[in-house]
Amino acid sequence: MAVTANDLKEYLRLPPDNLTVEGEATVDRAAFFAAVKKSGLYIFLKNDDGWLLNGASVVLSEYGIVPDEGVEEISVDCVMESVDKYLAAAKSKAISAGVPVFENNAQYDLFIMALAAMYYENRAMAFEGQRPDYSEQAAKNIINSFVNELRYAKEDES
Repeated sequence: MAVTANDLKEYLRLPPDNLTVEGEATVDRAAFFAAVKKSGLYIFLKNDDGWLLNGASVVLSEYGIVPDEGVEEISVDCVMESVDKYLAAAKSKAISAGVPVFENNAQYDLFIMALAAMYYENRAMAFEGQRPDYSEQAAKNIINSFVNELRYAKEDES
């Protein structure tokens, strides 16, 4: 199993992405999230030439939107948490530490999720406590314990 952004979101116990639609339309959530890639209020307006978003022409189907007949305005309030950059950083760190990319290794998957979660939870890159130097070293020790084992690991048997 390769770790996905959805796996990481579940591991972090993040709330699900949310859409609130005003205006009569059907919205394919997955297509909309893929098209916009970030949270925000998106207001689609119909004019004589078609649909506009922020003054630019758009094709609603590219956003997964199917308006009801006669609708001239659709607003979509999108709340989503992207964890892609933390997952990518964890995979990059594993490669630079000499860990091969595994397709079927449970320990590797756990390492990637734990490392991505650590990056996510420490977005400010600060370690708190009475002795920050101990906290930072503890994090390094956890990473190193995974890395040392995974450098010589093999794919799990199915």
